Amino acid sequence: MSFYVELNNVSVKYGDSLILEDINLRVAENEFLGIIGPNGGGKTTLLKVLSGLIKPKSGSVTIGGKKIETQKSLVGYVPQFTSFNNDFPINVLEVVKMGRLGKMGNENDDQILKCLETMQILNLRDEQIGNLSGGQKQRVLIARALVGGPKILLLDEPTASIDSKTGKSVYELLNKLNETTTIILVSHDIGAISRHVKKIGCLNKKLVYHDTKEITKEMLESTYQCPVDLIAHGIPHRVLEHHHQSI
Repeated sequence: MSFYVELNNVSVKYGDSLILEDINLRVAENEFLGIIGPNGGGKTTLLKVLSGLIKPKSGSVTIGGKKIETQKSLVGYVPQFTSFNNDFPINVLEVVKMGRLGKMGNENDDQILKCLETMQILNLRDEQIGNLSGGQKQRVLIARALVGGPKILLLDEPTASIDSKTGKSVYELLNKLNETTTIILVSHDIGAISRHVKKIGCLNKKLVYHDTKEITKEMLESTYQCPVDLIAHGIPHRVLEHHHQSI
């Protein structure tokens, strides 16, 4: 089997701190991979490595068998957002257009409008970004990442700042995009992603990944470094027992 995204023995350091250690990952084309783990476990750093924003201290990253440095145009990155300046004078259409910087062509306007329609925000094209709800802003950021025509979409905590009902609608749109796009997203919330992704990995500096959607108690204990009880109610949940270790 050939893989579209490959990380081989990737490690990343910030100063003297080791953030990612010996990461090995194989992702097939049109996969939908969710990566869970605690805050500070390296999830955002991993996405930045996959997008080519951070160069590993060691190891290699390839997309389609080619080095990431030559494949950045194939990757769309949706960072986690916390807030917008509600008074900043920029509308939805202008924000999404930013995703086409450096890629202007005759198809530019049509592509932008298509992405707005795909994310179901075409009617908001002239709205000031600061006036939108959290879910609407998230859709705008995804549309901005899509206008470049990426083959891989990376998302950092895509539902962290929105309610569960809105989050569900975002995942439904991602499932539709997944028909033609490889998607990798990170989250600290197992329940939020387990219904929608095809595969799940656990990351806390080191990656535990078995190319499956199954999450075992051992995987979680290795990742969160504390005792874990799994309780099933249709979807996986996690309950952390009392402990004294810092996570």
